[in-house]
Amino acid sequence: MSKIPNWFEETPHAKKNFEEFLLPMAGKENLKFLQLGAFTGDASVWMLDNVLTGKGSELHDVDLFIETPELAFLKLEWGGIENTYLERTSKYTNVTLYKQHTHVFLKTAPLDYYDFIYVDACPEAVDVLIEAELSWFSLKVGGIIAFDDYEFGMERVNHLKTPKRGVETFHSRRREKLSLVNVPTHQVWLKKESN
Repeated sequence: MSKIPNWFEETPHAKKNFEEFLLPMAGKENLKFLQLGAFTGDASVWMLDNVLTGKGSELHDVDLFIETPELAFLKLEWGGIENTYLERTSKYTNVTLYKQHTHVFLKTAPLDYYDFIYVDACPEAVDVLIEAELSWFSLKVGGIIAFDDYEFGMERVNHLKTPKRGVETFHSRRREKLSLVNVPTHQVWLKKESN
């Protein structure tokens, strides 16, 4: 089995964007964050330690902890990834793990509830688009939705297997109600301006 990567720390874009766009919210009360795809909890722990420190603030993580075809080449032991996540988050009382498919969770997620939604689960375009569209209803006006792995797999011939097409389609469909808050590279961060 391969060493479990810490992409949150190892890729310069993720942590930099979290610091720039989330730290201004640090310590506010009753923040509600949602992360689709928690992996080993690196981003979870960062948000819990640095932003979700105010009274009533919560993080909801959704992950099945199963191997995807895109990550099969890493030869990771997914039970170990789930255990790593559980160990890292065990000391926090304001995080809840939903071990279910993101689409299932989002169909019953509360409306206009989340201040921040981080989409980092399945990297296929259609899944990213579905997650984005379903997340739209749960994101508050003024809230931010961020997409990781924007250019993941773009070297492949089939671009429908990459997040970029899903993100671009979502942005195009909601263009009048969203603003782009970063320069798209590895991630895209969008602010919901209206319903």
